[in-house]
Amino acid sequence: MLNNYIVFYDMKIKEIEVFIKNETKNTVSITHDFGHLKRTASGAKWFAKILGGGKKEQRLAYIAGLFHDIVRPVSSKICHAKASAKKSKKILKKFKINKADLNKVILTIRDHSERVKWESPLHASVFLADKILEQMGAFVVFRRCMYVGECVDYKKTKAKEAIIDQFRKRLKKFNPDNFPRKFSKILNYQYAWPKKFLRDFENKKTWVVEVAESFYRYGEKKISPEMAIEQFKPKYQEGKKYKKEALEYIKGKKFKFFNGLIK
Repeated sequence: MLNNYIVFYDMKIKEIEVFIKNETKNTVSITHDFGHLKRTASGAKWFAKILGGGKKEQRLAYIAGLFHDIVRPVSSKICHAKASAKKSKKILKKFKINKADLNKVILTIRDHSERVKWESPLHASVFLADKILEQMGAFVVFRRCMYVGECVDYKKTKAKEAIIDQFRKRLKKFNPDNFPRKFSKILNYQYAWPKKFLRDFENKKTWVVEVAESFYRYGEKKISPEMAIEQFKPKYQEGKKYKKEALEYIKGKKFKFFNGLIK
């Protein structure tokens, strides 16, 4: 019976990926494009497995990751998690996902933005993938500067002030102490990248100013994060280090290393 479910969901995932890719072609927020959704989906599947979720639950985590930001305005003043859950429910019904599984996926999407009491590996999976992999690490330094460049909340704020404000808020919200101790090593590793970036930016280090200014403009121009990082030619060694790390993550090459950081 389980094998039948696996075959069913593997088929559905292929169909859903095509749908999501088309749905996000003209996404409002370029930092929440298909690339972000697919990476979060892969991370959610990985976390579901680490937390003891079975093969079916891992696939449901992947589906939840694909949908978690299906509604994502360029503003933090709207609860995109609830909006994404509501829209996802309507869409997923068309893919004939059974009611029990559908409700689990929708709950995971709805609760991916804030820490809650998790009911299962699936329920925790998207939050952990989104926050530890997409909201931390070297990659988020580029992505967050781009988000500030496109975010309507900062249109009347100078770029430097906006970037500092965004990084401070996110570093406070996603402090490693707010996550399960099981993930302390990967959290400390990932958290160190944006923490150093902010410290050097506040101290006006040349490498970090180059990154911030370049990716703020990329955000204004609505260039995908992957393309922007590929195009970026840093002058300074620290910028090159961050670019290398970000590209390794984007290309899925960090998971073996991350596995070694899990207790």
